[in-house]
Amino acid sequence: MASCEELREGIELLVCRWGALQNHPQHHNHLTFKIYQFLTTPSSEALYHVDKLANLIDDFMLSLNTEIDDGSIDEMADNLTILRKECLEGNFSSIKLLRRQSFDQQHIQVMNGDEDDSEPLENMADNLSDTTVGYP
Repeated sequence: MASCEELREGIELLVCRWGALQNHPQHHNHLTFKIYQFLTTPSSEALYHVDKLANLIDDFMLSLNTEIDDGSIDEMADNLTILRKECLEGNFSSIKLLRRQSFDQQHIQVMNGDEDDSEPLENMADNLSDTTVGYP
């Protein structure tokens, strides 16, 4: 199903950009998989609870001995919930925006020779709100 593949890609793009996980790049795929599994399990009542998604992300980060208290976990959960809702509606504009920003950022890093100059998730929430109906 195309929307599932788009959702997986959107999750991956958000996870890779998330500043809190920058010190643990080897865990991007694992967190992406856990989030994807959570959001696509049809029998899970948790699909509709952003707080449960935030708890899943928080538990994952705690398993890495990393405590996050800057509000970015809630922002990440909100953004992921928006992506899921949009994919269900067949609207992939936020994912296209994430792709473009990811490409632009990689291009800038190559041009500047930067190792890591990722845009903070706080800016991502602003960019996503331009293309979505708003936070649930």
